[in-house]
Amino acid sequence: MNLNKWQMCFVYLLLAVQLLFPGTTGKISGRVINKENGEPLIGANVMVDGTPYGAATDLDGNYYILQIPPGSYDVKFSMIGYQTLIMNDVRIRVDLTTTINGQLSESAVGLEEVVVQAERPMIQTDVTYSQANISSEEVEMLPVEEFQDVLSLQAGVVTTGGEIHVRGGRGGEISYMVDGITVTDPYNSGIAVEIENNSIQELQFISGTFNAEYGQAMSGIVNIITKDGDYKKYSGSISGNLGDYQISKDPIFPELDKTNWNTISDIKANIEGPILPGKISFFLSGRQKINDGYLYGQRIFKPNSYTWSDELNYFHIDTLVGLGNGLVPVDSMWLPANYQDSLKSFIDTQRENDEFEWVPMNRNEQETYQAKLSWRVTPKIKIGYNRMFSNTSSQSYSHDYSWNPDGRPYSFNTRTGNILRADISINQSTFANLMYSNAINHFRTHLSPDPDFYKKIDDISYNDYGFSNALAGVIDTIISFTDTTNICGEGDVVVNDTIYNSIYDTDPRILDYATGNNFEVGGNYMDIYNRKSNVKTYKGEITSQVNSVHQLKAGLEYRSTHITYNNLSVLQSSWTGYSPVILSPEDNTIHNSFQSMINPYQGQFYNDTTFIDTVFWGPCPDDYFVPDNAIEVVTEKWDGKYLDGRRPAEFSFYLQDKIESDDIIVNIGMRYDYFDSQFWVLNDSEDPNFMSPLKPINRWNDSNSDGEISEDEMDNDNLKSKASRLESNANGDPWYRKAEPKTQISPRFALAFPITDKGYLHFSYGHFFQNPSFSYIYDNPEFEVPAASGVNSTMGNADMEPQRTTQYEVGFSQQFGRDIGLEVTGYFKDIRNLNSSEIKNSFIAGDRYGLYVNKDHANSKGITMALSKRSTNNFSGNLDYTYSISEGNASDPTAAFYDEQSDIEPEKMLVPLDWDQRHTINGTATYHPTKTSGVSLVFNYGSGFPYTTTNSDGQRTSFENNGRKPSTYNVDMKGYFNIPLLKSFQLSAHVSIYNLFDIRNELTVYGDTGRSSYSLTPTYTPQLSGPMLNTLDEYLMVPSYYSAPRQIKIGLSLSIK
Repeated sequence: MNLNKWQMCFVYLLLAVQLLFPGTTGKISGRVINKENGEPLIGANVMVDGTPYGAATDLDGNYYILQIPPGSYDVKFSMIGYQTLIMNDVRIRVDLTTTINGQLSESAVGLEEVVVQAERPMIQTDVTYSQANISSEEVEMLPVEEFQDVLSLQAGVVTTGGEIHVRGGRGGEISYMVDGITVTDPYNSGIAVEIENNSIQELQFISGTFNAEYGQAMSGIVNIITKDGDYKKYSGSISGNLGDYQISKDPIFPELDKTNWNTISDIKANIEGPILPGKISFFLSGRQKINDGYLYGQRIFKPNSYTWSDELNYFHIDTLVGLGNGLVPVDSMWLPANYQDSLKSFIDTQRENDEFEWVPMNRNEQETYQAKLSWRVTPKIKIGYNRMFSNTSSQSYSHDYSWNPDGRPYSFNTRTGNILRADISINQSTFANLMYSNAINHFRTHLSPDPDFYKKIDDISYNDYGFSNALAGVIDTIISFTDTTNICGEGDVVVNDTIYNSIYDTDPRILDYATGNNFEVGGNYMDIYNRKSNVKTYKGEITSQVNSVHQLKAGLEYRSTHITYNNLSVLQSSWTGYSPVILSPEDNTIHNSFQSMINPYQGQFYNDTTFIDTVFWGPCPDDYFVPDNAIEVVTEKWDGKYLDGRRPAEFSFYLQDKIESDDIIVNIGMRYDYFDSQFWVLNDSEDPNFMSPLKPINRWNDSNSDGEISEDEMDNDNLKSKASRLESNANGDPWYRKAEPKTQISPRFALAFPITDKGYLHFSYGHFFQNPSFSYIYDNPEFEVPAASGVNSTMGNADMEPQRTTQYEVGFSQQFGRDIGLEVTGYFKDIRNLNSSEIKNSFIAGDRYGLYVNKDHANSKGITMALSKRSTNNFSGNLDYTYSISEGNASDPTAAFYDEQSDIEPEKMLVPLDWDQRHTINGTATYHPTKTSGVSLVFNYGSGFPYTTTNSDGQRTSFENNGRKPSTYNVDMKGYFNIPLLKSFQLSAHVSIYNLFDIRNELTVYGDTGRSSYSLTPTYTPQLSGPMLNTLDEYLMVPSYYSAPRQIKIGLSLSIK
């Protein structure tokens, strides 16, 4: 695909039509009549108070008002000769129509306005698929920290392993939007920006068969509408919270019985108001939260506590480093005969006296801010700019490193979002919007606590042998000195050398010392990971209320993504002298980079000649004399472009018609999607890497053209050039071929019709399309397979097909009385072309790899029931139940790859998927005993997730996921008390308690028992092994197998209104 061509086409389309985005505003419609005789009133004015939105009734008394942001408004009906009517507290929801009818009484001039409280229906009659619209007020009352917590309370949603599954779909099947434009990171299918709850005006969640305006999702849509600043008055709030994990003494969670209210700190603030009253407004919010976590380890060892002694032929404590507390065992303990026993006794005594520092091992710190400007240029044009930023640093818990916590890496995630949009009201019935989004998601993991450490390796240089330049990318401290040497026969030349003390400089043999059921007694994480996704999206749509029945939408979107990636392992082994080195990414299986590979379609190879001094084995600079002992070396070099990352491109277009009448609501639409990975695939899967070909005919020239390579032809002087390999492989084809662009046409249809005055049925059907996450398309960027490794690598596939789902839904909604609503929905999903892996054989027998393909399939079916109660008598609540069956041949795209590694036959039948939770119950309840106080509760129940039973050897005893984990329960609570201070000031005290009853939910279980609390391993395994320092029972007590213990947060907030 030619990017410039598509970009120009997009610009032309935008110039040809004026367009707007889906899902940022709602609509009001209704009829105005004479209260006395029921006749329609022609030309009556209907205005949304405090906004420029309004309309006049037509010949039949009908009206509609488009493009209203979500929220609560007063709607005013007026006409000369009639008494003005004001409807208070009219709720507008995204993508939905609010029906407000007016009855005006004839009157003389001067009568007071009639104010009526608008009656909010418990069900929305124009909803043709399952969706939830949660207002900012509802979010604020719930004991939730992030918007993802709100999603987990919705019917049909299951959360496990940090992923959200909607109606049985895999994680990553949700499209995330902010203010109507996509902010999904296509590399991992997660959200690319951070949005705090105090910035949300409304959260729209669609779990059903959504309309054609939404794409690149197979399970759900999350659309976050952020707050605009007020154009008339200033307001704001600031709050501070402290928290701790409050439990009684529990060996699963050591140290948590000690109160420390500094464990959690959370400060957030927001302010809004006019810059130019009535014209320009602003909204600012920020948050800083620090959580030391609830999983603790002890610094018993440092990464370099142990050192190897060639003389003694065993590991011992390095006297220059000592144990984790700096202590060194006494001299008498150095005797080999009793070294291990004495060391264990010494450590046990130190532990009993609490001499080793306890270290929090799942700490998280995050800073977030958002700034939004809104400018009403004219009554018909509005321009907005939204800036979002977040920076997160964390360390993840590793059970193996519980005694050596300093060996764990740091992770950093910086996310930035910029959204620019222009709202254009063309006339009363047509409006448009143009929008641009730039979302950047930057993730890094390495040993250094410096978030910018990755910069030290991005520009690293390598010598001709593929080694990094003196570890310039991983230094911690530097000690320089000068020396003299003889270079290329030119006599003594002064050179600078450097000794590097690297944070990665740890003897790797120590990792083999504490194996099996033992904590690591040294060593550290040896990888450096750096990945950035830069996603630019251009989107537009035109919406027109053609008449009182038809509302048409037509939209298009173009998205380009630039992905840079560097993933390497620092190598430290006997042949590097146990010094840490970094190898170049090309032709190297432990260093992958999107920036290192040549573009075979833009450039060519050429021969470069250098001279090597055979005495000192160094290159001779051009301006030095070339001695007689120098040899000439000819190497192939590339004169073209190296890829600066991956740059896939996507384009989509849709047409949607919403048909509304008194008897039926119909949504019908069609969507077209186009995707170009702009990469290439192999023509011969048996010989993946042209830099190190496996087949003899790809490695050497076939001098006699007999189609075979003889032993005489296997000579270094007869090596085939890289250019020749690219041009033709063993089969006569080019080494690569460009991946074909992928397209999809997705029809959508949905309808709803009333069956009573307060009840309706709905049905929807649709085909849904989603590109594979780019992590599966571009994995293993240099097409490398480790030699003699069995099955130990995977490979991306730029020619993968889109994943597809066909979904059906039928539902019933009914309002009972004034404040009870019930929704019952049944659904079925047929899921095909899921990401999977397929084992490929290389030319070398035994060397295989997993290639990502589209082979997995699944289906999901279920029923959801949601009961809601409006606030009456100071009480409101929601209760929903989901029964779901989610089955497929594999839960993870790498399942077949890992099955091959374990010598297990891949599943050929449908089995329960990892997130197959058959029964789910969510409940919320809010009670306001007074106008200034309130309390809310959230309850969750989930039947057990599946797991695979194993025997004492860890081998599977039946089909995958044949067992069930224990059920889970949880109750969260939030309470507040408001204290009015002055006319515009209010102080509020609040408390939030998560896991109110401190329940130990078992999330990960042992395969031989199905429980987190015990395993059968101690019945056939000794308590001490390896270094003989920790017991088996200590190792088998894994705190991360359980849900988080009780957490309490208390705080104060001050608000100005």
